[in-house]
Amino acid sequence: MLLELRPGLLTAWRGPGRLQLGTGRRGVVLDGLDPAEERLLAALDGSLDARGLEALAAQEGLPVARARHLLHVLGRAGALVPRRTPRHRLLELPAPLRRRSAPDARVLCLAHPDGDGWHVLARRRRATAVVAGASRTGLGVARGLALAGVGTVLVEDDSAVTAADVGGGGFEDDDVGRPRGQRAAALVAACAPGVRTAPEPGAGSLRPDVVVLVAGGALDARRTEALVREGVPHLPVLWREDTTSVGPLVRPGASACARCVELHRTDRDPQWPRLVAQLATAAPGGPARPEESSLAALTAALATVQALAQVDGVADPAALDATLEASLPEGAVLVRPWSAHPRCGCTWPGDGPPPGPG
Repeated sequence: MLLELRPGLLTAWRGPGRLQLGTGRRGVVLDGLDPAEERLLAALDGSLDARGLEALAAQEGLPVARARHLLHVLGRAGALVPRRTPRHRLLELPAPLRRRSAPDARVLCLAHPDGDGWHVLARRRRATAVVAGASRTGLGVARGLALAGVGTVLVEDDSAVTAADVGGGGFEDDDVGRPRGQRAAALVAACAPGVRTAPEPGAGSLRPDVVVLVAGGALDARRTEALVREGVPHLPVLWREDTTSVGPLVRPGASACARCVELHRTDRDPQWPRLVAQLATAAPGGPARPEESSLAALTAALATVQALAQVDGVADPAALDATLEASLPEGAVLVRPWSAHPRCGCTWPGDGPPPGPG
């Protein structure tokens, strides 16, 4: 197993024989390094395995026990990782895609425990994400997912582009009146060449890895309940006036769902269902619900990161059993926790409620 310092890890000398690896939560300081140990550190480029590094240490006059201790310290700190992505696999990627993905891979090497950012990107390329709702925010999410390497990004929206959708680097004036879903798909394809924006012919029934539901006012309960029944992970994104809400990220059967949130709100305000019914119904012929540009960009970024966490298999994303709520003018993001509601049933085992006391 070839070993290397975690790609992307920043290094800085604090003084002679004193090296800092990383500046964040994985930061570690190595003190008392002699020249032989410094040369051993320089060799941690993925070209040698542990035995080869020990042989190099012996050549440099460094005791093998000392070399092993140094490697152990680096491993415990998360600074030393195996090189898992062979170079020939990287060369199989088209050069433009490889260049475009390199910064992402470098940061993902730091963010993921195994230190293999290219493996994360390979997983994304096999994934399918659906974005339902191509408003300014929805389009931002779709483009963000495509730029982050998701292989198939499907946009669902049968409505027409309105003047309120124009701007934010997305729809243009000429798009007004055209189908939002079609135009959004074209914009996604333009920003990330190679992404699929339609199901592959003959692929059969599609089971996405994540569905992002973007709505103004209220969600379509029929859609969210169907996704829970089908076991499809999904992420609600809601606009209400000058505030947005991302989440909860729903892992059916394992976390709070959108209905849980509504039941909790109803417990606090018995009139809440009546209000939601009105929020979900736009006035006929009325103006589209506006989405302010900067808040749309912030919300799209939050939603993109949470949807990618689902695709990447992150164990505990911020929006799991929580909503991320942003508002103007402060721009602060509040994390509001939610739990599965006892009357919802989305996490009940089998087909019914958990057994009650005898």
